[in-house]
Amino acid sequence: MWYEVFFVQRAGAMELESDVEVPANSRIFANHPDFLRDHATRDFVCDSLRMLVLGVTSAHELDRLMELDIEVHRRGRSEPLSALHAVADALPGLGIVAAVLGVVITMQAIGGAAGNGWSFVDRETTIRREAKIPPLKPEAAPFAAPAEAADAPVQPA
Repeated sequence: MWYEVFFVQRAGAMELESDVEVPANSRIFANHPDFLRDHATRDFVCDSLRMLVLGVTSAHELDRLMELDIEVHRRGRSEPLSALHAVADALPGLGIVAAVLGVVITMQAIGGAAGNGWSFVDRETTIRREAKIPPLKPEAAPFAAPAEAADAPVQPA
């Protein structure tokens, strides 16, 4: 196919213009139906040959132009993958930050902010005082042992 293209190009770039602009009606490309079915390759080749027809490049520079275009397409396809890879690398760090934040929020909920000197008992005492609820007496605590049982000696069995 390339031989035919460059053979026609020697005759004149204007003859190649109709083949490049409408490849489906081209007498050169009609001999290569697989090429016409592959739209990405057909568009790539026709765009590159269009530079030759317009006189922007010569036949000798066309090879380098096509290599550069291939490299641009390759980079364009790999950039989304690189971005996804960078996000995937950052996700474990985000999980650690979320876990630490969860611990901090939980600690604030049960005992106030860390480092302010409050404990759960101090907070309960303050809440009872503000609500005017009398403090718990040790003997009224649900799990406290009776006072007389605590002082009695343990009898061997």
